[in-house]
Amino acid sequence: MKARKISNAQWIAHLKQLIPSHGKKPKTVAELTLEIDRLGLKTGATKEESTAARVRRAIRKLKDQSLGCISESKKEGEAAYGWSETASLSQTGINQEELIAMGVLQHYGTDLLSQRVRRVLEPYFYRAKEEMVDRGIAAGLSEPKATKTVDAWLTKIAVLPAVLPFKRPEVSAEVEAAIHEALFNQNTLSLRFKNNSRDLKKPGKTVSPLGIVQQGVRTYLVALDHYANQVKTFLLHRIASVGPAREDYRTLKDWNLNQFLRKGIAKPELPVELHDLYGVAQPMKFWVHSDTQWIKETPFSVDNCKPTIIENADKSFCIEAEFILSEELIRWLLSMSYHVKVLEPSWLANRIEHDIQKTLEMYQEKQ
Repeated sequence: MKARKISNAQWIAHLKQLIPSHGKKPKTVAELTLEIDRLGLKTGATKEESTAARVRRAIRKLKDQSLGCISESKKEGEAAYGWSETASLSQTGINQEELIAMGVLQHYGTDLLSQRVRRVLEPYFYRAKEEMVDRGIAAGLSEPKATKTVDAWLTKIAVLPAVLPFKRPEVSAEVEAAIHEALFNQNTLSLRFKNNSRDLKKPGKTVSPLGIVQQGVRTYLVALDHYANQVKTFLLHRIASVGPAREDYRTLKDWNLNQFLRKGIAKPELPVELHDLYGVAQPMKFWVHSDTQWIKETPFSVDNCKPTIIENADKSFCIEAEFILSEELIRWLLSMSYHVKVLEPSWLANRIEHDIQKTLEMYQEKQ
């Protein structure tokens, strides 16, 4: 490859990107030298200094400048190098896969984070973009074209929601920060809600925060309600104010967030005698229309769900598996309309039929 003239800083930036990140196999000076030569970079080395010598000198300098951030081990008798787990993005630089990760996080993955944390991450998003612009310049692009290329790259990343998109509700930054802090420090909180925040005679809720849950655009606080002694969910955007409470922090014995979420967020609507079934895997059998083959191609992603597919002569098929019961599952079955029919258990088929009948009656009502 024809050598490209780059600045010393750009050469060092390329070397940083070639040093393996923590958890990956370290590289020797010879391996790093070979990769730099393959990139066709004009290193600025003099006749007295080979590329390998410059790589070795640069690594020594990086180790001196960032104590503990470059690990050294032995690989076939030679010294091998990699970034340690304490190395920051500003030291290691960023590769293309990491740029994708930062782009996805910037656009789609920050709803769970407080506004304060999102502001803290902004410099890292900027650093990622700046690093890729430098890489484009090193590849021979002008700065405006390199900037335009990086901007265009991030527009090629998208996440399409499985349901209709909804606008994210506004959450008070003060409420958000106070809940995150209380969750971390295990502090008890007093909550007041927007529907009664003007009526000071109405008491708020005293709760012990147990978790934060993101479902679509909605963020929930999962907390122990001290008065009811039950774990409940509270939408963050409905909370008007948060303050410290005098009561001690507490939780239920052996309580677990993931186990709690198996029941789903939505309020159970099955008869009370069936409420104990929520969150428990139940044997179920569905008939699926022949035009819905994608269910076989993208099987259900739930714990221990190993479906048995039974093909029918008309190209429809049946799915037999154990599914964790939740209102979210029931709503999905209802959304599938005539494409999916519940065959077993009978109580679930009856629930689906009941909801469909109520929907039909609503549409048949005269306006």
